[in-house]
Amino acid sequence: MDQTKEHSIEVNNRKIIKVTGVRHVDSYDDREIILKTSMGDLAIKGTELNISSLNLEDGNLQVIGLVENFLYIEETGVKRKNFIKRILK
Repeated sequence: MDQTKEHSIEVNNRKIIKVTGVRHVDSYDDREIILKTSMGDLAIKGTELNISSLNLEDGNLQVIGLVENFLYIEETGVKRKNFIKRILK
């Protein structure tokens, strides 16, 4: 996969989210999706989140649900794991 894919987020009425530059989905449930993107790890939080489309070859993801926030996760190693535990609570 091309490691230099551009990353963008498009939000339509807080209900349809399109993300480009996606490399991997780390975790997913109806309240939070954690992705690896070409610009770092990204957490999408909301309610009734559902991945409606995912193409890792092209790096495209589409989510339907009510988005509440986006958070880029910059920490690495043990600190990152503890951070992930804190945001999942």
